Amino acid sequence: MRSPRQLLRPLPRQLPRHVLAASVAALVLLGCGPAAQPGPAGVGPGSVGSASVRPGGAGPVTPATPLAEPPLTGPRWVVDALVTEGRPAPLPAGAERRAELTIAADGATSGNLGCNRFTARAAIDGRTIAFGPVAATRMACTGPAGEVERAFADLLRSGPLHYEIKDGTLTLTATTGAGLRATPGESTFWQRG
Repeated sequence: MRSPRQLLRPLPRQLPRHVLAASVAALVLLGCGPAAQPGPAGVGPGSVGSASVRPGGAGPVTPATPLAEPPLTGPRWVVDALVTEGRPAPLPAGAERRAELTIAADGATSGNLGCNRFTARAAIDGRTIAFGPVAATRMACTGPAGEVERAFADLLRSGPLHYEIKDGTLTLTATTGAGLRATPGESTFWQRG
């Protein structure tokens, strides 16, 4: 068995030591807590809206902790709908899961408009986000991917957008009612539940 010092030795392309150490400490603390018992009617801890009973069956039933929302910066947001007049519509067939964006903590933004890669700079102020000049590759895009690309690029260039993150979904909306809806991609570190 490896010693803790061997586990923390630097390896190429791994998490920094302080992140790894914090993760190990969190796992140890989670394993040291009291064992949870199922609540009434087979509902157990960990499910949304579940209730739990203290170990031994004594004590009041407590509501489950609500799930945290993903942060705006960090996750890879994958566009799953375009918004017109405030109403989301699924992406057309052939354009699914292509358009995406990632906003770094420093505002650096990159992604795919549906066909072409892009970069921009985001300025976040409260619940408003504005994207600086959008630079993109210049492949000719036609069909459904081209339609999504034009709508996404127009949205990013339209000026300040209102953003909301609710139920794990990001919605960006312009004052015209146009916008997009996106969910965290599979390769992000943030996961619900």
